[in-house]
Amino acid sequence: MFQIFHTNDVHSEFEALASLQTVLKKQRHEEDLLLDAGDFHDFKSIHLQGTQGRAGKRLLKAMRYDAIAVGNNEGYSSIPCLEAMSEDDVPLLSCNLVKLNGDELHFLRKSCILHKGDHRFLIIGVSPYYSVEGKDSYNVFFALDGLKVLDPIQCIRSEIEHHQGHFDFVILLSHLGLTFDQRMAEQIVELDLIIGGHSHSRMEAPLIIHSCIIHQAGSYAQTLGRLVLDVQEGALVLVESETIAIHEEPDSSLLRLIEHERSEAMAVLSEPLLVNHELRFHPTEENSLMNFLCDALAKHHPCDFAMINHGILSHALPDPITPLSLIEACPSPLNPSLLRLKGHQIKAAYQLSLDLDHCMSPGRGPGFRGHFIGSLAFSHEIQIINGSIHWKGKEIENEQVYQVMSSDYLQRGSGYPSLRIPDEASVFLRGYIRDVIQDHLLDDTLHESAKIKRK
Repeated sequence: MFQIFHTNDVHSEFEALASLQTVLKKQRHEEDLLLDAGDFHDFKSIHLQGTQGRAGKRLLKAMRYDAIAVGNNEGYSSIPCLEAMSEDDVPLLSCNLVKLNGDELHFLRKSCILHKGDHRFLIIGVSPYYSVEGKDSYNVFFALDGLKVLDPIQCIRSEIEHHQGHFDFVILLSHLGLTFDQRMAEQIVELDLIIGGHSHSRMEAPLIIHSCIIHQAGSYAQTLGRLVLDVQEGALVLVESETIAIHEEPDSSLLRLIEHERSEAMAVLSEPLLVNHELRFHPTEENSLMNFLCDALAKHHPCDFAMINHGILSHALPDPITPLSLIEACPSPLNPSLLRLKGHQIKAAYQLSLDLDHCMSPGRGPGFRGHFIGSLAFSHEIQIINGSIHWKGKEIENEQVYQVMSSDYLQRGSGYPSLRIPDEASVFLRGYIRDVIQDHLLDDTLHESAKIKRK
């Protein structure tokens, strides 16, 4: 018998990971596997921003992970960061992530074969492809970094066929989500085990479909998946399983490494970008930072005006402004986006933004790393007069379509449901919202226009 320990969706919660390491040191044996199903790296992290993601891989190596799948957060980090994260000897796996032109990413591995005891395991990684509706909507965002994901079913089958005769069992490290892990088990009979991620599912017991064992272990390093397996008559057999809640004291050696990586990143990110400017912030009241951001968005790409929620930011930008303070103030990996919105959608959202309880509620939604939704801010082309939204001196019209620079958070209807529109009515731009701020920090005209009152 042997054990497989696994994590998924750690999202750079590295201090929590140090407590998980304490459990691993007590329970893991040499013949056991340790695997991660993706989104280990989240570029909200100072450690990753200052090291192009290398800090995360150094932690994986220190913990002796055997392999990790490329999740959407690894994939969205950019090709240079993916290459940087592939430099060590912990395999970074994806069988279905390629360049936009179809060329393979030479530094990524589709799979690896691990020998543990008398057994040979083919470990295949797969990156997210399906949306909740079953479409390939992740390509909208992968394309911004020159990447695309392919339909995973054929890619997985190709890897199995390519390595036929060189393995005993197939393990899929899947960042597809639990619903689609079940589809993989139903359609690919060669799979023996699926270690899943992406849906953040905390499974107390595995699913078994056509003899394929499926397990996923929550998120944020709060839990650790553990499977005890045996081989009987040439097949993997589940003996025992658990999802371990982590309460132990952090491992001191891993904490030292985490602090070392943070110090290295802080040194890189602390060089001033702008001095003698302080952009103030408030979650619900008009302020210079939100005005500056909206004006920068309006200048960043042609539009009628810009509109975004205060919750995209967490606090003011102090003097001097550095890459570090930008990441801390704007941690969400959300893209600047051009939205085609009708006047009545904008009006409904603005009315909701006047509800302070709503604005201060948690801003849950894909990609969001803030603390609250926040009210809505506008670029200086908009004036709020007696509670009505005016553009070019006239109140906006209910059925008129406006080209509005914003973020993909609002495009999905997160926080403000009336703003939800389909992807085809949107244009997603490369980079994150904080990059827009950084790109325009030295523009004195924007600092002046930020003083123009909108409300």
